[in-house]
Amino acid sequence: MLATITQALPRLSPSERRVGQWILEHPKKTANITLARLARECETSEPTVVRFCRHVGLGGFRELAIRLTEALSSPATYVHRDVSSDDSASDAVIKVMDASIQSLIEMRSQLSLMPIDAAVVAMKSARQIAFAGLGASGHVASDACHKFFRLGIPCSSLSDIPMIVQFASITQPDDVLVTAARPSLH
Repeated sequence: MLATITQALPRLSPSERRVGQWILEHPKKTANITLARLARECETSEPTVVRFCRHVGLGGFRELAIRLTEALSSPATYVHRDVSSDDSASDAVIKVMDASIQSLIEMRSQLSLMPIDAAVVAMKSARQIAFAGLGASGHVASDACHKFFRLGIPCSSLSDIPMIVQFASITQPDDVLVTAARPSLH
């Protein structure tokens, strides 16, 4: 949840950004605070706090408290554990594994917000599937293409903007374009 808030900050209004920054600075306190008190602490209104919650993909303030409680109960949720040059090899491996586990936990908490069933239906009946990604996401798109190709599904991998634009210009209603990018809450 805290990573989701951090990613959303640049897209928020100034008053909503104050709410997000306050939550990031006081995650434990926020999990047990009232809506009115949070609004006062952030020098904003209660509707602004509710808008903030919706902009980060939550149904409302109550869900924020629940998600924060879940996040805080997971080890290393709000402790940033980057690998440094001073780490031993075993410490570095543990940090990488912890980050991977935490990413999976965060992904699981967001699954209900994702249109997975609709995506599966669209992909099952697709004439062709194109996986698109730029930069490092291009590798993810290429890997997905290889996996679907091995299943016998017509697909391609698009790793630069001209290729994506060209594909988009010739698509038909039963074509599917899957982008490999950071999740967006909008």
